[in-house]
Amino acid sequence: MGKGNIKKMSPQQFFINFIALMSGPVCFGTMYKKMLNMSDRQYKQIINERKEIILGMLFSK
Repeated sequence: MGKGNIKKMSPQQFFINFIALMSGPVCFGTMYKKMLNMSDRQYKQIINERKEIILGMLFSK
């Protein structure tokens, strides 16, 4: 955080954000696919895109 690589927040908030953003797709993948009418292939593509979104949310680019 001091170097400006990570957005300023408490370490506890960073940890909770990181775990929530990473575990959500695993825990709720079946529900997301059903609700959004996605195939496994489509869901995998969305998750790959999501990795970049998550990194952008947590780390300054």
